Formats: sequence, C-alpha cells, structure tokens
Amino acid sequence: ESGTLGGVVGLSTVAGLGPASVRIDGSLRGAGNSRTPLGPLPSTDLRTGNVSAAASLVGSDGYGGGMIREYRSRYGVPSTFNGRSIPGAHVDGVYIDLHRTSFRAEGERRLGTGPVSLIRAELNHVRFVQSEEERGGVVGTQFGQLTSTATVLARGRTTPARVLGVNATRRDFAAAGSFTGSRPALQHGLAAFYADAHDLGTLRWQWGLRADWTALTPTDTSPSRLLPQVRRRRFADLSGAIAVAAPLPGRVTMGVQLTRAFRAPAIEELYSNGPHLANYAYEIGNPSARAEIGHGVELFALWTRARLSLEVSAYANQFRDYLYYRATGELDARFRRYPVYRASQTAAQLHGAEARARAQLRPWWSLTAQASAIVGHDADHRPLPAMPPLQWSSETEVTSRGWSAAVGSEGAGAQHRVDLLELPTNAYALLNARVALQRQHGAVVHRLTLAVRNVTNVAWRDHLSRVRAVAPQPGRNLQIAYRAFF
Repeated sequence: ESGTLGGVVGLSTVAGLGPASVRIDGSLRGAGNSRTPLGPLPSTDLRTGNVSAAASLVGSDGYGGGMIREYRSRYGVPSTFNGRSIPGAHVDGVYIDLHRTSFRAEGERRLGTGPVSLIRAELNHVRFVQSEEERGGVVGTQFGQLTSTATVLARGRTTPARVLGVNATRRDFAAAGSFTGSRPALQHGLAAFYADAHDLGTLRWQWGLRADWTALTPTDTSPSRLLPQVRRRRFADLSGAIAVAAPLPGRVTMGVQLTRAFRAPAIEELYSNGPHLANYAYEIGNPSARAEIGHGVELFALWTRARLSLEVSAYANQFRDYLYYRATGELDARFRRYPVYRASQTAAQLHGAEARARAQLRPWWSLTAQASAIVGHDADHRPLPAMPPLQWSSETEVTSRGWSAAVGSEGAGAQHRVDLLELPTNAYALLNARVALQRQHGAVVHRLTLAVRNVTNVAWRDHLSRVRAVAPQPGRNLQIAYRAFF
C-alpha cells in the first residue's frame, strides 16, 4: 500500500488429520509514516507480527479444541506535524510496544436424553502488556493485565432457543513506569444468564435476563490528593431485554425491543492516575464511581423483496450515572504537558438511528448503502464528548466471469455539537474504487485486487481522533493484494 509505503505477507493453512482439524496462521506487516494530503505524519510507522495455531477434535456427539495466538506490535505515536505540536503529545514522541498472548479452549457435548440437548464450555486466557517507550528506550508508562474468563451453558431440547449459563471472570491489572500513580487491582466477576424465545400466533417473542456480581480490589490502597478513598468496591445488579417482532403485509417485519443494562466501573475508571501517552491524556479515575444503569427502547423494521432489502432502526437510551472521561481544561501537575481527563458521571440521554439497504439491480450489478447517526447530551442538555457525527457509505459493484469492479464513497457530516473543551470537525466525503480478478490454474485459485481509498486525496479529519487539531487523516492510498488458494 502506498499510503504508508508498506505491505503485509501472510499464510494460512488448514489440514484434516483423521477426526481432527488443524489450522496454522501467520502474518507480518511493515509500514512507514502515514502520508496525509498536507504532508507525512512523523512517527507513525509500525511493525506487527501474528502467529496462531489451533486444533479441534470432532466426534459424533460433540467436539473439543484449543487455540493459542501470539501478537506483537510496535507503532509510533506522533508528537508534531509540519512544525506544530499535537496537544498532549510527548515532546519527542513515543513508541508503543504491544505484546498479546491468548489461549482459548472450547468444547461441546450433545446429550441423547433429558431436557438438555447440549452443554457447551469455553475458557479464555489473555496476557497483555503495553509499554510506552520514550526516546532512549525509557519506559514512561507500562500497562499489563492477565484476563481469564470461563463460560458454561446448556441449551434446551424441546426449545433450542432456551439457554441457561454461568460466566466467571478474573482480571489482574497493573501499571508501572517512571511516572504513574495508577493503582494495581484485581477484578472478579460472576454472572448467570437465561434466554428464551417462543412464537405466539404470528408474533415472535425473545427475552433474556442476566445477573452480575463484580468485586474490584486495589492491591495498593494508599490515598493521594487525586485519588482519595482508594478502597475495594462491589457491584451487583440485573440486566435484561425483551423483544417482539411481527410480520406485516408487503414482506415487512416490524418490532420493538426494551432493555435494561448494568455496567460496573472498570479498574481504570476507578484507580487510574497517570499519563496515557497513546491517548494524549493524563487520566484520573474516580474511586467512588457508581455503577452505570441504562434503559432503552429500539424500534426496527425490515423490508425484503426479491432484489431489494431495507433495514431501519431507531433507538433511545437513558442512563443513570453515565461514566466517561471528560477533559478538565487542566494540565498535569508535574510536567504541565498532558491534558487531564477525569472519570465523571452524569445523567445522560443517547438516541440515534441506523439504516442499511441492498439492491440487486441486475444479476451482475448490485448497490449497497448504509448510514448511522447518534446524539448524546447530559442532564443539562450539554453535548457529551466523543460523539461521532452522521456517518455513511455506499458502493456499486459489477461482476462478470471472474472479475469485479466497484466504486464507492464514504464520509461523515460536520460535528458542531461538542463538549465545552472539544474541537468541532467539518464534513468530508471520500471516493473509493476497487478492481479484482480471479482465475484458477490447476488446483490453485489466484486472486488479484487493486484498490484505491480516498482517490481525490481529500484532507479529512476524524472526530474521534485526538490529533485532529493539528493533523488530518491519511490521504490517497493505493493497495495491491495478491492471494493464492491451494
């Protein structure tokens, strides 16, 4: 690809060994600095590597398998663009060294008799370490965590949609480095859930209920000026949803869904107290934060014809104690360099809509389009921060005898409903194009793809990017991909 003067190479193989199936994947990627329409953005190069191996044993009454994956990445976080400093950036820029090792085991057993038709179990374990390295290899901040989850569920025999299960979670989090006061902590969670569905006449009912218990225990409870009352926290509550859908004349299906959601604060939202250079921020948690409770309603409609489908949904959510990071307008006390973001809570409302459409104009010609919008404000009707603007995309594609060509666009509207210390962004539209050719020679299938994103090299800014005040997003990017299947 030309936008970063880089490339990727990968290999994936699947083999059957008797009743077992084995899969091995690997990839390497390298990229230079991002090229924007206004010039290159320094310190945005990256190197990544990924390798995984998986195996499963399949029998007549179930299966069992496991996977292990190793992922490494090193990428730059820019500090300047065309001589201008990016707010909150380290003076010399930093590099993020990320290392993730994950393991997953999964199994399912089908039962011959009784009210339960099958039992399924999953186990996941992830080791994650992220180091923010300054010039000279000095680690400014390092985040590390071990996360383990286990889930067991049973499915009903006479009603396969009926599911009963339990889930357990353990998370061990710590932050280290030359300047951080974030507290290490342990998180333990336990949940039980139940879901069911049934038909009542022409109506299709679905509902579910989940009970959660969470305990967060800091292993360092020493108080500070920014983190007073560091202590263990416990949360427990219910989440649930009920939905009903009804078919209407004209191949239309309409429905409504009501939800109640519970979310306990994360470790970082309670006990953070230090710079997070990848986010251009100094983040301070709130040890007294309350659980987030939300109530919502969603209306949806689906219209399907032989060559046309349209799906539309609209939703409204009201939150008690909505938890988010808000800019304070202050700089960190030590270096006077990093903007301070503090975990805050407020009553909030979010409402929005989504739409997706697909038309098969001819057997060889299709058109797809989608759009989404969301608006959020607090109890005083002030805009919530980090709310994306209206976003849309569309593409028309033609296919014939092993080749295809597509032209599309994507973009976003202007976002001027912003928080007090948040910068607005203007609307933009990007033009994209793609051509692909596929041929088979013997037992090998060859696929060659040429794609161009942002054909006209528009200078655009992502509203959720914290470099938008100084630097635009990448410009024209030419990608050439070759894949072989054998």
